[in-house]
Amino acid sequence: MDIFIGNIPYDTTADELEGLLAHHGRVDRVHLPVDAAGRPRGFGFATMPVRAHAAAAIAALDGSRLKGRSLRVNEAPDRNGRRPRDDRRQDTATTSPTGRLRRNPAFLANAPTRDARPTSPGRVSDTRFRRNPPKSPMPLRQTNTARPTGTTVTPVRAHTRRAVLAAAIFAIVLAASVLLDLVSSWILAAYALLSLLTFLVYAFDKDASQRGNRRVAEGNLHLLSLAGGWPGASVARHQLRHKTVKQPFRTVFAITILANCAGFAWLFTADGASAQQQLDSFIAAFASQLD
Repeated sequence: MDIFIGNIPYDTTADELEGLLAHHGRVDRVHLPVDAAGRPRGFGFATMPVRAHAAAAIAALDGSRLKGRSLRVNEAPDRNGRRPRDDRRQDTATTSPTGRLRRNPAFLANAPTRDARPTSPGRVSDTRFRRNPPKSPMPLRQTNTARPTGTTVTPVRAHTRRAVLAAAIFAIVLAASVLLDLVSSWILAAYALLSLLTFLVYAFDKDASQRGNRRVAEGNLHLLSLAGGWPGASVARHQLRHKTVKQPFRTVFAITILANCAGFAWLFTADGASAQQQLDSFIAAFASQLD
């Protein structure tokens, strides 16, 4: 079932919109049209395969407020601006015992005729009598965030808050390790610089998604997280509400965090301490040559 969402704040992304709909069921597609300049047009379309879930989403989100604006959510029209085919068939025809379709007399009695067409020059004719009906909406963008029907969806903010909490705990452990002289200070500096760089890259990708410009490859975002920028990525995902819903991005992002934490734990082993000493000597010799 196709859904139309109007009065959307211009800084809203497809991931955020999908997060709202995902609370009510599986979401197959989301599309936010932009104008010729790449600016959002303030409305969008989504597709939910289960009609009951789509109806629940419409009932819950229509009139709700998002970033200070009241959303308008209803069922999107078909190619001819009319209701879906299955609804029209239910109203206009019934099935005879022989399996053939026959017209519903109640519908025919209430059906509009050509005489009911407004003839006043100042009035607009009904869409059922238009010679050129409105075109279908823009094609919807396929996403990879489809969820099995009946699964429980954890709120998006809960995931991002957990990631931010993990980043804060890691920062405390890293600072304590440096103070106790268990880890070299250059590792703390490397994590700080990589986190700042990763946050800026996420902000750039968020702005590019809103403007319709070229995006940053997801592989590059994962490489930055794996190298040590995942604390900055966690804060960016929470603050910017970017890359918080899409799968398999979330799963790969969690794997990069675990892999980097495993590498950090290796520094506390004998081999890791020896590698740190050698790198400290190399950095000291390089600094002396610069002086």
